[in-house]
Formats: sequence, structure tokens, C-alpha cells
Amino acid sequence: MHNKAVVFSGGIVSFILVGIVVFSWMNWSRKYIVRWHMPSSAKHTKSETVNANVCIEPKAGEELRAADCAEVLFFPHLYSSIGVSEQKVIQWQESNGFHSEGVDRTGNILAPGYPIFSRLAWTVIDPVYLSGGELQELVDECVRIRQQAHDPVALSNVSKILELASRAQSQSRTLRFS
Repeated sequence: MHNKAVVFSGGIVSFILVGIVVFSWMNWSRKYIVRWHMPSSAKHTKSETVNANVCIEPKAGEELRAADCAEVLFFPHLYSSIGVSEQKVIQWQESNGFHSEGVDRTGNILAPGYPIFSRLAWTVIDPVYLSGGELQELVDECVRIRQQAHDPVALSNVSKILELASRAQSQSRTLRFS
């Protein structure tokens, strides 16, 4: 009987330890993913950034050309210029998940006044494809950012997006952010 009690109490202790480990890992991994996805220039070095690949999708039978792509630095510079901080993104993800596409259940968007950039914030997780009228909306948002931003890194990156979006629009193509 004594051996059964020891095994039983050992099983409970093991179960509790496994629970603690799993809970700790879930909590750590969530923060790690969020921090990796949205680093803050105030808390991280400049080398910790989030980039996106932006490409004009080739037509059927064509190959992707290097001239039709650019690497764009999204975080922290570009999104900071439209009022989106790391803390705001962390709170958004905790409330709305990683696949909200920048719109919550009530219709609010991550970056008010910037519905396209609100969608683009999670391109590291899910690619975003823009075409037609969405390209014009992106161009309009880029022009507004260019008019208000003072950060040279943000200005350089918004110019890359604006150039590719304008070309994709004039060629009736799709622009992919991934």
C-alpha cells in the first residue's frame, strides 16, 4: 500500500511539473513570437527589425525578376511613423490573434487611417496580395506617410513600396507582401 501511495504522489508531482513547464513554454513562446515579430527600437538593437519582401507578381509563364522586388523595413521605423508601437501590436495580438488582418471584431483597425498598412503588419505570418483598387489605396497611404514622416529610414522604405505599387498598378499586376 505504501508503494502505491508513493507512486500516486509521484504521479501528481510529475503532472504538476509538466503543467508548469507547458504553461511556462506557452507564455514564453507567445512573447518570443510577438517580440520577434514586432521589435521595438527603444528596447532592441537596430539589427532586430521586421522586414517584408515586396514583389510584383509575374504573369503566367514569366519568371520573377529581381527588379520587381524589394526588401522593405516595416518595424520599427515605418510603422512608428503611423503611430503603431510594439506595445500596441502586442496588445492587438493578445486581443485579436495573429490572423486578424489588422481589423478587430468591431471593425476598428490597427492603424487608424491606414487600412492597407493595418493589413500588412502581419505579412511575416501570412502573405498579403494587393491588386486593383487596393493598390490605389496603398499608393494614397504611402503618399500620406511620405508627407508626414521625418524618419529617413521610413521615408526610404515607403518610397520603395510606392514605386513598386505604382508599377504594379500601371501594369495591372498584383503586389505581394511576404
